[in-house]
Amino acid sequence: MDLDNLKKIWKQQKSSNNYEYSQSELIMLINNKMISLEEKVRSRDRLEIIACIVVIICFGITFFTTESIWKQVGSGAIILSGIFIWYKLKSTQVQTLNNEPSLDRPMREYLKLELQSIQKQKKLLRNVAWWYILPMDIGLFLFTMGFNSDFTTKLIYLSLVVLFSGFVWKLNQRAVKRKFDPLLREISEAIQFVKEGSEN
Repeated sequence: MDLDNLKKIWKQQKSSNNYEYSQSELIMLINNKMISLEEKVRSRDRLEIIACIVVIICFGITFFTTESIWKQVGSGAIILSGIFIWYKLKSTQVQTLNNEPSLDRPMREYLKLELQSIQKQKKLLRNVAWWYILPMDIGLFLFTMGFNSDFTTKLIYLSLVVLFSGFVWKLNQRAVKRKFDPLLREISEAIQFVKEGSEN
């Protein structure tokens, strides 16, 4: 059963018992979708944090073993980027957990908290260029300057980095449109549905 069907049931049968039933179906519907999305987000965060740890260790070794100043500066920038990405993901997780609604809250309050949780994740992906891609790219650009290769080779490598970064950015924006925007619309409609029901 989806939100549109629940609305139809409520409009056709306006007794308080039927409305309460529709509310309970609605909260189960939203909760199931939120659980599914949260599992995907947690899985994504785990992989990203593991990647950050690997990056920090690898470039940490390079930082202390290389004789190239460019590679040291680049490694330092990449390490700081990895730490910042780790912090950004964990801080968003903590904020979400602290604001996680319980099912015994009033319906509208529960839905509004779920809405805020999705908005935080959407903002995170929307701004991925600034907190994820750009810091890493700066570090990689600096690191590349320490290579013992000609300008053309460096340019090709940096072009590949930019193309890959663009691909990562595009994937995140697509995730916003396909996963987060539809759920945001559905929860917003659910809030309006509950509001209309409480006023009748």
